[in-house]
Amino acid sequence: MKILVAMDSFFDILFSHHANQYVFDGIKAVDNTANIVMVPLFESDKNMIDALLVWEKGRKIKRNVSSDLLMPIEVEVAILEQDTMLIDGKTILSSKNPLAASSYGLGQLITQGLDMGVKSFIISIGGITTFDAGLGMLNAFGAKFYNRDYILIDGPLKQSDLKEIRHIELGDMDDRLKEVSFTVVSDHQYKIYGKESHIANSEFDFETKQTIDNSIWYISEQFKKFGIDLNASIYGGDGGGLRAVFEQLFNAKTKTSAELIFMRTHIGSLINEADMVIYGGGSMNETTGSLVVSEINKLQNPDKINIYLMGGKQYKQMSNDKEAIELNIYPEVSSDTEDIQIGIQLQNTAKQIVMATRKQ
Repeated sequence: MKILVAMDSFFDILFSHHANQYVFDGIKAVDNTANIVMVPLFESDKNMIDALLVWEKGRKIKRNVSSDLLMPIEVEVAILEQDTMLIDGKTILSSKNPLAASSYGLGQLITQGLDMGVKSFIISIGGITTFDAGLGMLNAFGAKFYNRDYILIDGPLKQSDLKEIRHIELGDMDDRLKEVSFTVVSDHQYKIYGKESHIANSEFDFETKQTIDNSIWYISEQFKKFGIDLNASIYGGDGGGLRAVFEQLFNAKTKTSAELIFMRTHIGSLINEADMVIYGGGSMNETTGSLVVSEINKLQNPDKINIYLMGGKQYKQMSNDKEAIELNIYPEVSSDTEDIQIGIQLQNTAKQIVMATRKQ
């Protein structure tokens, strides 16, 4: 029997690749001959690097850059196929003090990748709470920013510097940026500024939100003077404006986490080839699952055995012609719940499922 296992995370306690392994172990305990393929899932603000390294050949490396508050930090990235770098933006740019934050460290990291010969960057911007519209990053690339008196503003640029900028020069940016490709992973539909912006939907206080939103509107107007319209990216506000900057300045392609998973794992073909598909996930909030789980729902084949394992308040959105066996393996979760407790439930459920199908 060919079985595809594609579990999402459970409550941010048990992550996808570990959940897959528990299901795998449960199946093998009953049927050692089963042909099992595991596909790790993730969302843009979760564990992209670990998920993709389970599927693809690559290695993790550590790099020294500046944090969002411009302090030295060590971050972990991954290299795939020798010339593709995976960057999880939130590991650098998760700030609790957004007015003092800068995306400079992300620019440093990309520049280090260029020095290593990287030709393709995949950058997740989910979970970022730095709102400088990418100016710190551009500063690291060699862009120059001037005040009203045409005096160069000393870098690294941070969010509070945006209101001082009157002139932008991008001509001195690293020429190697023209020779590489960028893929931005974004699951959010934020506008650059206004009520539907990233900062407006954050948990910061009203005054901070207003200050940042005004400054991002202001800097987007400054970019227009030089022929760059950040608003041309309809949902460019994710990552505090980073999505728009990557799309408009570097012709980046933007993918949802679901699209990236389907592209790099060929999960659509695997679903077609499988006799049984086991998928799902767990959430404390009412949800029909992540974007990628929703995409698997759409591809569900009623002629196959489809098992949806869920926890908490996650449930499958049923349709008339595509049904799956639904099992809530962990209805209640608390602050004391450990990953192994959820994992054992997954493992035991997988055993029971395979035993039941073998008796049919």
